[in-house]
Amino acid sequence: FARGTEGEHIPISLRTTSKECERMLERIFPKSLRLEFLLPADLWLISADATQIAQVLMNLCVNARDAMPDGGELLLKAENLAADEHYARMHLAAKPGRLLGLTESGRGETES
Repeated sequence: FARGTEGEHIPISLRTTSKECERMLERIFPKSLRLEFLLPADLWLISADATQIAQVLMNLCVNARDAMPDGGELLLKAENLAADEHYARMHLAAKPGRLLGLTESGRGETES
């Protein structure tokens, strides 16, 4: 997204794209890093470029891995959200409607 390139926006399942990324990452990440994706079965479709979404997910996970050189836990969670008029006024880029939220959290092995 940072380069501003526009790909083909089609309805995609973040659940499917994330699962594909998760399978690939589990093969290349060290065993000392536990990776977990929490993706509800009823996750809404999004209109996006599937390649760009996969790249964002991969970059997010690789950056998190690099921040935990001794291993740890990485959790990505997606959820359906609804933005009302108030939310849209508070967040300039937001529009009222259905949104998909993606959060990431990590805890390195040296953290308590």
